Amino acid sequence: MKMMMHRAICFLEIVVLVAFLFVVTVPERDYAMSEFKRYMDQPSPKTLQAFRNKKEDEVRLREMIAIPLGLFALAIPILRNSRRRRNRQA
Repeated sequence: MKMMMHRAICFLEIVVLVAFLFVVTVPERDYAMSEFKRYMDQPSPKTLQAFRNKKEDEVRLREMIAIPLGLFALAIPILRNSRRRRNRQA
């Protein structure tokens, strides 16, 4: 049972790390595409500002997703190691 739980936790850790890396590295291609096209069709300070605001929204969205995933990915090995230490002391 312990071996199966250990494998499940390792699998969960790998999945969370892959999701974290995916969120951090892969850009969302279509998130600001409409603002970009509008700026290319009608270049003006207003359309440029709309495009920049949309890009900043994308960064904030990615941070909102990546920060909890990163913290969870760090918490898994910390909790696993603290359990091992407690088991050795008992």
